[in-house]
Amino acid sequence: MHRTHKIRIYPNATQTKALYRLSGCIRYAYNWMLAKAIEDREQGLKWDRYAIHKAYLQHAKTVPFLQDVSKTLVGQTASDNIDNAFARFLGKTAKFPKFHSKRRGVESILAFAQYIEYDADNQKIRLPLLGWLKMAVPLRYFYTKLCCARISCRAGKWFCSIVVEVDDDRKMSSPRTDYWY
Repeated sequence: MHRTHKIRIYPNATQTKALYRLSGCIRYAYNWMLAKAIEDREQGLKWDRYAIHKAYLQHAKTVPFLQDVSKTLVGQTASDNIDNAFARFLGKTAKFPKFHSKRRGVESILAFAQYIEYDADNQKIRLPLLGWLKMAVPLRYFYTKLCCARISCRAGKWFCSIVVEVDDDRKMSSPRTDYWY
C-alpha cells in the first residue's frame, strides 16, 4: 500500500537557486514537449510519450542552459507531467493541455526512487545536483520502499511530498459470527 507524507524542507541559498533553475528547466521541457505534440498532431500523428521524450533528449543536447541540470530528472518530470495532461485530455476529463507560464505556475520537481536517498537519523533527503535537504519532521511511516518524491514551492516555502510503500496493517474485515439468537 502506498502512503504519502508532505514535509516542509529547508534548502540553503545555493540549493534554493538550484531548485528554481531546475523547475524552470522542467517548465521549458514541458512547453517544448507540448509544442512538439501539437506539431505532431497537426501532421496526423498520435500522442506518443516515448517518441517525444526521445526527441526532447536530442534537443536538450543543443540547449546550453540545460547542460547544468540533470537531463534525466528534467526529462522524466516534464514527460510525466505532459503524459498526465494528455491522459486527462484523451480521457475527456480536462481540456487540451496549455503551456506553462513562469508567473502562474507552481514550481514542481519529480524524483523517482533511484535518484533519492533518505536519512532518518538526520531528517534529510538527498536529490541529485542538490545534495542533502533538511526536513522539518521525519517520515511518519515505517516503509519498505521509497517510491518517489515531488518537491514543490508554495509562497516561497519548499515542500517534499514523499510516496512510500508500507505493509498493509489494516485488519481484514470478516463476517460477524457471534450473533445471539
